[in-house]
Amino acid sequence: MFSRKLNLFLCLISAFSYRSLCENNDISSGRSYFNQNINVSGCFFSRSSLFNGYGGVIYVSGSNYLLDIVSSMFYKCKVSSDNWCGAIFFDSKESRLKMVCAHDCNAQYNNFARIDALNTNIVEYLSIAACAISGGGYQSFRLNCGDQFVTNSNSSLNSALRYTGLFIVDPNSFICKYSTFSNNKATEYTCIYLSGKSGTITSSNIVHNDSPTGSAIVRSLGNHYITFSIFYGNSHRLFIIESGTLSVSSCFISHSSTLTIGTFVSYTNNTNTYTNAYKIPFFNSYFCHAEIKINGDISTSASKPKILISYMFPVFMYF
Repeated sequence: MFSRKLNLFLCLISAFSYRSLCENNDISSGRSYFNQNINVSGCFFSRSSLFNGYGGVIYVSGSNYLLDIVSSMFYKCKVSSDNWCGAIFFDSKESRLKMVCAHDCNAQYNNFARIDALNTNIVEYLSIAACAISGGGYQSFRLNCGDQFVTNSNSSLNSALRYTGLFIVDPNSFICKYSTFSNNKATEYTCIYLSGKSGTITSSNIVHNDSPTGSAIVRSLGNHYITFSIFYGNSHRLFIIESGTLSVSSCFISHSSTLTIGTFVSYTNNTNTYTNAYKIPFFNSYFCHAEIKINGDISTSASKPKILISYMFPVFMYF
């Protein structure tokens, strides 16, 4: 049954191409969307030249706007130095990203996106890969405020000064599940930053990430929980607590150095012995990872390039 489902998804993705019915797909300057409700599907966006301003593709700031992006890709979206968000800057009411791929986007702040939704942020099947900027890029992806839901998503091969995997700020509530954070490198701080009163990461892979000496892979400010997850091959310490508490339970932890900076971390029912019980049966990303085949040169081709996802990334145990 699983094999048939996997083959079906691979066929669907291999046949998918991005439609050209999207506003200003690959213009080298100027945004595609500015201060409006946004509902797009099947779009390909690229900024092969640096854009001067906040949000290389989308800039929304106001009280009652909605953002809904489905089955779309942001490729090499970049803004110039001292600007924010290679692809998306959104500060308004509600947002949803579903089956979205971000590849090689960068900015001085927030390489891919910063999304502040007062009510709800929903992220499903998002893949962020290879987003970095030399000497800059404070975060890869930042979610602010509201009720935050992150599921079946992937953040891999990213590099940033501070927060390379996921940056969560002051949510009303937060849950992340069935997701993978792998091979991310932070120059100054950490891979995952959790702030706010409380939140949970569950059934996720946190593997092969690199943070500097004196920092850690997960930084927590508030009362947070990590359950039924896998920690493997990460560098230096795993957890740093600024305030509040962090509860780590029922996790597989394989780590050679000290686990924690600071106190107030509780460990319950964790193990460093791998068994079948710690295989996590989920897809890392339905949509894309890091390898992309492009027919046509986006910087010179007059026609819209056809994008094919070269492989899907099913994960049982990411080592």
